[in-house]
Amino acid sequence: MTKAPRAWRALAVWLPLLLALPLAAGCGKERGTLSGQVLYQGKPLPGGRLTFRPDDSRDNTVTVPIDPDGHYEATLFVGDGSISVDNRELRPLPSIGAPRPPGVKVPPPEGGAKAAEPPRTTAPGRPAGAYLAIPERYYDVESSGLRYTVKRGEETYTIELQ
Repeated sequence: MTKAPRAWRALAVWLPLLLALPLAAGCGKERGTLSGQVLYQGKPLPGGRLTFRPDDSRDNTVTVPIDPDGHYEATLFVGDGSISVDNRELRPLPSIGAPRPPGVKVPPPEGGAKAAEPPRTTAPGRPAGAYLAIPERYYDVESSGLRYTVKRGEETYTIELQ
């Protein structure tokens, strides 16, 4: 019996490992794209974030922005899951000139000039759009009652809030 050449033996050892590597990295799981619009009482929700939590706990939760026209797009693993909608980041900032208790006076700035208000800034990563009050149950995937199903390819899905 002759021995196989050294190169063939090395290939026989390494080939199964190389073929298994993409599966171990998770490349084999199919994905799909959901896109559409978020509506509240029949009108576009003007901003916020959607969180898609798959039923399969091995898959990652995905968060995507809602644009000012209520549109979103998310690439997700194929399967079912729950959705939450949160736009609390868009609540108006409290006013800087809050009322003071009676009798409290603020000294005038030096030189008699009127004090300038500090500029309002937007936090990095804050979504675009405007705040619109929605029921608090939508903030959490456990209480929202919103579900999704992703199939391979691209799908349009309207998310309707009551």
